[in-house]
Amino acid sequence: MPGMTNSQRITIALSKVRERLNTIAGMDPSELTAELRSERDQLVTDYGEQEAQLRAAVTAEDAEAKAAAETLGDGDGGGDNADSETVELRSLIGRATLSGYLMSFAADRPLVGAERELYEHRELSPFGRMIPWDVLQPVESPELRADVVTPVPSTGIATNQAAVLQRVFAPSVALRLGVAMPQVASGEGSFPVLTGGATPSYVAQGAAKDAAAATITPNTVKPVRMQARFLFEMESAIAIAGLEETLRGDLAMAMSDRLDAQVIGAGDAQVRGFLATQANGGLTTRTGQQNAVTFATAAAETAVGVDGKFAQNENACTWCVGVATYQKLAGLIAGNTAVSATERAGRVLRGFFCSSHIPAVASNRQQGIMAKLGAGGANAIAPMWRGLEFVRDPYSNTNEAKISITCTMFSNFAILRRDAYVRTGLEVA
Repeated sequence: MPGMTNSQRITIALSKVRERLNTIAGMDPSELTAELRSERDQLVTDYGEQEAQLRAAVTAEDAEAKAAAETLGDGDGGGDNADSETVELRSLIGRATLSGYLMSFAADRPLVGAERELYEHRELSPFGRMIPWDVLQPVESPELRADVVTPVPSTGIATNQAAVLQRVFAPSVALRLGVAMPQVASGEGSFPVLTGGATPSYVAQGAAKDAAAATITPNTVKPVRMQARFLFEMESAIAIAGLEETLRGDLAMAMSDRLDAQVIGAGDAQVRGFLATQANGGLTTRTGQQNAVTFATAAAETAVGVDGKFAQNENACTWCVGVATYQKLAGLIAGNTAVSATERAGRVLRGFFCSSHIPAVASNRQQGIMAKLGAGGANAIAPMWRGLEFVRDPYSNTNEAKISITCTMFSNFAILRRDAYVRTGLEVA
């Protein structure tokens, strides 16, 4: 269609793929012929490729819109150049709130307004209480007033409770390391990667060139359940205003934090992370620097990801280190200058930051993750099945007047391109 953006065309194609997948998924197992199974597998493959293309298209269009806005002046008129569907989705996400979902679920009433529109846009199951990931963004704490109150009698006065101050979690860094989080409709997720193919060569006139076999790694990922649960007394809900909504919000943020920690760290027997041992699916073991880190060795470590393929220079790499490593590098100054190792790393790398999810120092060394982001597509995945689902149970402990809230999520993690990452290690203690 004339005037249609690339992202809109891809979105329409994705919608058709989803529609066909849903049709096949709704068939009786006895109706699934070999042709239908083959079609389903191809659709899943196409969906993953088009999803990656959509992300790239949206990023490119956003950059074009931003550049156009800057050309026009202060950017007030730049919004007219943005993809109308993208602008509408952003507006919808801005209007939908986590509290809106939590209050609806707590009161056992249907969703309305922006919350319902976003729920339907993300095509979440109408039979579960799920929360779209779009609204799970850090929110500012409520303003704490410092008003002076007129003195009143010390007894017989009601207590005015402020909003409960939420726990603080480490910001997510998985996405900044090239980890995509695609949605899987049902069944196991398949994320094939072409890992080997033909090797071109010059041949003499009249000579034949033998055909080569392509190597495709399937990368099939199964859903793994993550859960968290609160049990509280009805008396507490009466005594503390907004208790249930607060607990639901905490569960949602705790689940997101745990997913990030699982991916960035070593993980466990259920889901292995980047820094699991090589034998358990983690990044390749690397000897790295063996002596106490210096400014020079820290500078050399920023270039360990440069391989001329996934990264042609440091600016194509993002480095996530532990807190102890960051603090150590901050104290390393170059000669008589005022430039620290952290300042230099932040200047030459695409991204440089620390995360509390990186395992602590062990044997004077702390590991880190260098991501090479110069190639297209996702290098690692943390697929999601469904959304965050809350189950409220006021019945099981009714004789004790207790209510339980359980939050469930299905996800997993897999590294698709192992050469796109480097396990770093510095002696910092």
